[in-house]
Amino acid sequence: MDIIDRFKKYVSFDTTSSETLRPGKASTDRQYVLAKEIEKELKEFKPDELEINKYGVVRAVFKPKGEDTLPRVALFVHMDTSPAAKGFDIKPKVIDYKGGDIELSKGIVMKASDYPYLKKSIGHKLIITDGTTLLGGDDKAGCSAVMDFLEKLPGHRLNHRTLEVHFTTDEEVGEDAKHVSMDKVKAKFGITVDGEDLEEINIETFNAFAMHVDIQGFNIHPGTAKGRMINANEVAEEFDMALPRFQRPEFTEGREGFYHLCNMTAAEEHASMDYIIRDHDYQKAKWMCELAQHAGKALNEKYGKGRVTVTITETYRNMIEKVNECPESVKMITDAFKSLNIPYSFVPVRGGTTGSQLSFMGLPTPNIGDGDFNPHGRFEYVDATQMALTSKVLAKMFED
Repeated sequence: MDIIDRFKKYVSFDTTSSETLRPGKASTDRQYVLAKEIEKELKEFKPDELEINKYGVVRAVFKPKGEDTLPRVALFVHMDTSPAAKGFDIKPKVIDYKGGDIELSKGIVMKASDYPYLKKSIGHKLIITDGTTLLGGDDKAGCSAVMDFLEKLPGHRLNHRTLEVHFTTDEEVGEDAKHVSMDKVKAKFGITVDGEDLEEINIETFNAFAMHVDIQGFNIHPGTAKGRMINANEVAEEFDMALPRFQRPEFTEGREGFYHLCNMTAAEEHASMDYIIRDHDYQKAKWMCELAQHAGKALNEKYGKGRVTVTITETYRNMIEKVNECPESVKMITDAFKSLNIPYSFVPVRGGTTGSQLSFMGLPTPNIGDGDFNPHGRFEYVDATQMALTSKVLAKMFED
């Protein structure tokens, strides 16, 4: 199957995951539908092992023709799409991009000035939306590239190395690494195919913390409130202003960390705030957590003990700590790029990857791109030329 046709087929499946998790299963039933289709297609490639676990994760193993003498490698892609935008009734359209703005549909224009990466795609085939849904390239571009690679692997054209492939669920809600049957993963290291620009290799991510702030106010009729009322709305505002103003996502880039207020509910009696805290340096991230804890402590000293409760939990760590312990995982990627004369650079992820969790579960897992840009929104597009090249990179990696 042509890789573009395969991609269009996969995005026809609504696989939106949900923040509302379900014990013992994927967050949405619709993810299992694509999982069964992937399993059906994989059977045609005659894997040595094939199964779907209770979370809908599809696992396939391809063993070499010859003696298995090189370390086993695992590939990871995810089937779910983000709940941040509409993920059904997707109408993908393929264009030959010649530069400039792109009219997605009447009145909806993707401006080249807003998306500088478009310049790299001049002369390439792009897959776009009609501007009313996400496209689903995150990570169905990765799924398509991996399946295209496997389809061109007749008779297990692997020499001296076993390949594991995992199509996961609930990546967009941070659960997919937990859904993988790790007791069956025998690889020395993994590679996720879930980035954007193919020429950017990711071996570094944020250190991530989640912070919940609970504020108990004391409400009283405003006519008799002097010296007595503690307005939770205003205490919440004080807490937020106590954090470094310019250490927010809208003011940071590169390796600069941030505090991000994700949501807030507030009234005079009670307020609740949820933040994420991010930095590539673990000690800096810990210091940011300590600063937030101190803000809560200072407000309790001002308004009374127990008014402000700050709860911080670690979400994931910077995977570079573990990837550096397995340089072979990076060399396998860079050797393939060099062999195909593809330029590359190491770009830190201002976020996390499945590899962030897998690396600390004992499986160092760097990430490569697949040509998907502007994920999680209506202006998402896939550079189909890069997506096809991703398949060739994978093939080169497993040429022993």
